[in-house]
Amino acid sequence: MANAEVKSPYRDILDGLVFSFSTLHQYDQCPYAFYQRKIDGSETNEGNFYSDAGGFIHEVNAQIFDGTLNIDHAIDYFIDNYENNVVHTVKQSTMEKKYNQGIDYLAAFDSEKLKNYEILGVEKEVHFEINGYKFVGFIDLLLRNKKTRKILLVDHKSLDHFMKKDGTPLKSQLQHYEAYSRQMYLYSKAVYEEFDEYPDRIIWNHFFDQQVTNIPFSVEDYENAMVWAVDIIQKIYKDTKFEPNQSYMMCRVLCGYRNSCCYVNEKEI
Repeated sequence: MANAEVKSPYRDILDGLVFSFSTLHQYDQCPYAFYQRKIDGSETNEGNFYSDAGGFIHEVNAQIFDGTLNIDHAIDYFIDNYENNVVHTVKQSTMEKKYNQGIDYLAAFDSEKLKNYEILGVEKEVHFEINGYKFVGFIDLLLRNKKTRKILLVDHKSLDHFMKKDGTPLKSQLQHYEAYSRQMYLYSKAVYEEFDEYPDRIIWNHFFDQQVTNIPFSVEDYENAMVWAVDIIQKIYKDTKFEPNQSYMMCRVLCGYRNSCCYVNEKEI
């Protein structure tokens, strides 16, 4: 086993895990949330408006790209199904803004551009290993340019775009850019194993603000992502306390355990 040198009171559980970017990212954000989900096995259905709204657009995107939803019918589908997919737990103005942004995105969707690409996968499930640790991932969209034959790795994001005009990350989005770059580089390993080539470019489709972040594949960043993944897993194996990281936005709005976590009400966040 890859974990033979590490002693953990939860080793039997950890040895049976299939890791993912979201699992490692959750530990990075709050070790206690990771503990609840992966070690204690606590189920949570505490969604939030932002994940629901973004997840619904993800679903619509998937149906458009896999051909089950015609773009001409997408806005009607969005309107008819919005209420059943998105919980209204934010102020009315925020809810209306995201609703209108979703409609604007679909209205501006240019399906003609798809003619230049071969679709290699939509919500493509991939399995791979890093240093003996098993991983699973879901690639939102994998394309091959019909002319250049280069592969493009695409992820749909509800977050605002990541980059300045000069090609450097916005300060407000730097943390998100670094985290989700790692996600894409982890997926790049699976792409290489299947197609014998790495993606030529990594692309984020920021649907709410109708912007695109487009960066060339970096071998250095790819290697750093592999190191990051192994480092986080080794931290998990060494962790015996799984202390919470407390912040207002995570603990009061985003975390799926926000209404059941024993730490939330210990102090004002």
